[in-house]
Amino acid sequence: MRTREEHAAITNVLILDDQHQVFLESMDRLEEAMKEGTGASRVPSMLADLMQYVEMHFGTEERLMESFEYPLRDMHALKHLEVRERLKTLIQQQDEASIAVRVLCESRRWLKEHILDWDAKLGEYLNARGVT
Repeated sequence: MRTREEHAAITNVLILDDQHQVFLESMDRLEEAMKEGTGASRVPSMLADLMQYVEMHFGTEERLMESFEYPLRDMHALKHLEVRERLKTLIQQQDEASIAVRVLCESRRWLKEHILDWDAKLGEYLNARGVT
């Protein structure tokens, strides 16, 4: 398993990696709140922040993909849509007792399936075109 530092530098594109760091820090805050027994009470504000983050981050990625004619941009954008839909579902269910655990599980899934796979591929493509 990679360290947080390795996760944060997965694309080697500064703007994307800085944004990923914000996401990783939110995961850390949720994990800490859960250890303190306050995870559920923190979820509503965290989900609102996460929705705002997703719009900003995905917008950045989509503009880069468009600007550099990334050949997988449509598939990558579809993955963004899937994350948005899962996030909307979590927001609708934020009053459920297990919501903190579910948000953390979804965040870990996003890290594994999206950042470490799709974003890493985008980073490689951008790096090959001189974007750092």
